[in-house]
Amino acid sequence: MKFNLSFIVLASMYAQRAFSSGPMAVNERSFTKDPGMDASKSGETYAANDGDIEAAWKSGNEFTAANDGNLSATPMGLSQALSQYAAGVSDSENLQALLDRIAPPTPVGAIRFTYGLETESEEFQKRTLANITRPVHGEFPELKITGSEAEGRCNNIGLVSYLDLDQGGALPQMQQLEVQRLRNIILRSQIADALALIDAAASADTGMNWGASGADPDSDVDDMVDAGGRASGVDNNIVVFGRGSFMKRRRSYRKESRTNGGEHAILTPDQLRDVYQVDDVINLRTLYRSSSTANTALLDNTLYTYDARPGLSLKDSSNIKRMTYVAAGGATRVWITVGTHRVKITVDAYAVNKITRSVGIRKRAVTFS
Repeated sequence: MKFNLSFIVLASMYAQRAFSSGPMAVNERSFTKDPGMDASKSGETYAANDGDIEAAWKSGNEFTAANDGNLSATPMGLSQALSQYAAGVSDSENLQALLDRIAPPTPVGAIRFTYGLETESEEFQKRTLANITRPVHGEFPELKITGSEAEGRCNNIGLVSYLDLDQGGALPQMQQLEVQRLRNIILRSQIADALALIDAAASADTGMNWGASGADPDSDVDDMVDAGGRASGVDNNIVVFGRGSFMKRRRSYRKESRTNGGEHAILTPDQLRDVYQVDDVINLRTLYRSSSTANTALLDNTLYTYDARPGLSLKDSSNIKRMTYVAAGGATRVWITVGTHRVKITVDAYAVNKITRSVGIRKRAVTFS
C-alpha cells in the first residue's frame, strides 16, 4: 500500500505533539460526539448538543446552538432540538403561551409585508330584499369594500449575554439556563409592548369601584364585551384582567354583605369564559423587575376586552396581531460564539405587534375601597 508523503509527515507531526510534554492547541483537539448523559465517560470532552464544536472553532468560532434545525416554525417556540438543549429548564410562567393568547401570531412570508386595517361598514350592511334582487336583463348591485392596507416590517429583536469559561461557560447546562433567561426577557418585552398598544388604542369605559355597595364586576365586563361588539360589528372574544383587577373582582364577591357572592368569587378564568361568552379570559399575573428592589405587574388595576383570534391571515379583521417571520434558523434563533475566555450567547427573532383595528377595544380602570 502506498502512502502519500504529506499524509506521513502530518501524522508524524501529530504523533510528536501528542507524546511531547506540551499541550495540544484547543483547535487541534479531537471532540467526540455527545453520547448522552447516561453514556458519558468521565474525563472525555464532548461536543454540546450533538454539534461539532471542533468545526466551529476552526471556521470562526460561531455556530448555531442546535445544529439539526434549532427551532420549530412555531412563533417564538422551541423545537425538539432546542428543547433538549434547554433540558432541565422550564418556563414556569408559561410566557410563550401567554403572549400567543394576548397577541396571536400571524406568520408572514418576508420581513416586510402588507396587512389589512379597519373593517369598513360595508361588511355589516343590511339591505331590503328589493335592493339585492336582480331585475330582468339587469345586474346585481355591486358591493364595494373600501378597507385600507398598510405596510409593515418585522423587527429583529434579541439579546446578548456572556458566560465566562472560568465559571462554567462551556457547560451545556449553563448555556441552556442563559438561553432560557434571555428568551423569557424577550417574551415579557413583547407582552408589555402588546399591552401598551392595546391600551393606547382602547376606548375607555367609566372606571369602577368594585368595593362599593352593589358593585357587580361581571356585569361591568359584560357591558364592555357588548360595547366592543356594537362598535365594530365583531364581538370581543378576549378578556384580560390585570393582576390587581382580578383580585378586586374576587374581593368584591367575597364581601360579607353579598348573598351567594362566594360562589362567584371562586370562579376561575376558564369558568368565566362561559359567564362572559368569550373565547378566552386571562388573569395576567406576570411581574417584571422594575428596580433593584422591586417587582411590578405588567398589568395591574386595569382590564381589557378586544377581538384577537389565532390562525388569522394578514387580511382578516381583528384588533391585534403579532406578525412573525420564520427565518432559516427558525422563529427564534440561538447563536453561540466561543471565544478565548468567554462564550457569547445571542437569542433573536423577527416579530412585531400591530393594532390592525382599533374600533371595539375597551378598557376599564378598577379601584376597591
